[in-house]
Amino acid sequence: MSLPNELFLSCIFIYLHSTDLLRAFGQLRNARLNALLYTYIRHIDLSTIDESSIERWLSSLLSLETNAILSLRVTLDRFDSSFSFLFPRLNRLDLRLTTLSEQVSRICVLTQLTSFSITLTCGKAANIKGLAPFIWHSDRCLSSVSTSNCFILDKDDFCPTPSQSLMINQNLTRLSLDLAHIRFVIVLMPFVPALEHLEVRLHRIYRDSSMLEEDFLQRWESPAKVKSLRFLAFDQLVDTVGFCTLVKHFSLSLNYLSFYMSTPQRFLMCKWNSLEQYLLSDLPLLKQVEFCVHSGMRTLGGDHRRKFDHWTRNEVISILHPTKAMTRFTMPFAFDHLEYVSNAFVDYHTNYNQSNVIRSFPSIVIITFYPSGRFNLGLFTFIQQTCLSLRQIRFKIDCCLSDDLIHNTDLTLPTVTKLCLINVIPLIDSSTLRRLLFLMPHLQFLTAQRDNIAYINKIKESNASVLQHIIKITMVESNH
Repeated sequence: MSLPNELFLSCIFIYLHSTDLLRAFGQLRNARLNALLYTYIRHIDLSTIDESSIERWLSSLLSLETNAILSLRVTLDRFDSSFSFLFPRLNRLDLRLTTLSEQVSRICVLTQLTSFSITLTCGKAANIKGLAPFIWHSDRCLSSVSTSNCFILDKDDFCPTPSQSLMINQNLTRLSLDLAHIRFVIVLMPFVPALEHLEVRLHRIYRDSSMLEEDFLQRWESPAKVKSLRFLAFDQLVDTVGFCTLVKHFSLSLNYLSFYMSTPQRFLMCKWNSLEQYLLSDLPLLKQVEFCVHSGMRTLGGDHRRKFDHWTRNEVISILHPTKAMTRFTMPFAFDHLEYVSNAFVDYHTNYNQSNVIRSFPSIVIITFYPSGRFNLGLFTFIQQTCLSLRQIRFKIDCCLSDDLIHNTDLTLPTVTKLCLINVIPLIDSSTLRRLLFLMPHLQFLTAQRDNIAYINKIKESNASVLQHIIKITMVESNH
């Protein structure tokens, strides 16, 4: 109690989590310490607190001047409408959902929110009902909305009945949304006239690719204030003509463009000057561009990797796959996924004369391997040297390792903790499985087909060190 206030603020509080501060000082019933907490704590994170002790933390919060709490992170099962009375000035809410629940409508009582984010932490992206009327309401203060792994807008919201129509939100300047189709981006624009920063993540919900017809685009007013656009389509094929037309709708204001997509078409990335012609020439205010595009299976014969040699905006890495498909991305690599990786990943071309420099891709967290022959030792050595933050590896359709990789006993990927082996046909043989497990010594999460699990159990029985860090094994049924 003899310590000066300055010591608490500058040498103690800065090292403690918000709930640690409450645990240490919030229940002492000391006016001076409560006043210090009142001036210091602006954000409370209750998402990691044990369910059994949540009431104790709430009582600690009540001992403070609750008007000071401006930001809250909490899971849905711990959120209650009474929070609006505990935190009357709450302006930021970060909500985590472990399961879908109608209780999400409780947030409607928080009419003072200016920033709202919601994340679904289980399974695939799912639709959450009841949030669109809360966000798109003329009386809301919301200026920033973010969703992750969940949909708050779908067909019913964009083609509603008169009683369910979206309203114009004049305050929203920042949106980060999961959407099921690229056309929803355009339809949404009239309802967010002040929008400046937009991030869109497309999910493959409908069977058709994301097409945008010219007559459809002409029916909608062009947004005038969007300064930054980030467009991510990890698992949905995108029509590049429609994508380029979409981007041109933002030409009067756009200065930052980032996109990641796969397309069955080749023109965007293979014809001479096509990117400048279809994008940059129509975006006069653009200052920064970054992309990763897989051009599909229709690339014409020949090595087109020198098409970007005169590009001056960014360094571009170009990879020609054995199937004549093309992957191109800008440096530094700005995304967390890299799909369609084959042995050609090692043999890349760059428009910068730095061929002797070893590249680094620190943002790559997930790699998906595309079936194209046997993956060799050189590829995985390259991945070990360049992908320093790699956490997850996925194999699609096929998983064949070359003899030099199978017989090598030294190479490992120590950062990888997740391995996904689903829809792999034919089933992986025991020698390949053994090498994969030894290749990832710190594996914690494994997804594999039922028949492969039997192989894995035999490998585990013969070598106790395999899978010693495993936390969860997910077994799926074979598709053949």
